[in-house]
Amino acid sequence: MPVKIYDEGGRGRERVFLKINDKGNIASIATGSHMVPVGKGIQFYLDDYVVEQIHKCELNLKCLELDIKVKEGETIYKSEKNDEYKRQKEIKELKKRLEELKAD
Repeated sequence: MPVKIYDEGGRGRERVFLKINDKGNIASIATGSHMVPVGKGIQFYLDDYVVEQIHKCELNLKCLELDIKVKEGETIYKSEKNDEYKRQKEIKELKKRLEELKAD
């Protein structure tokens, strides 16, 4: 599933900066409205709910043309469904914390 990429910010959008290494590969990703891009890279905007779940996306960079799509088997929850994503994230964090406590 393709992800909409915007040239400008706006309501419900968040800035994304892909830092590009000397080989032309994506070296790191920085997000947020207060983020200051450092180094060579590409800046664009995504819907905020996509940025929260960017780890579920494949980022393909070809000759400075960016293509983002959701990874196979992953789901991006839209804003109205984002509560489900937050619930699943909280469950995962609680399970991790429980395992840490059991280990002590």
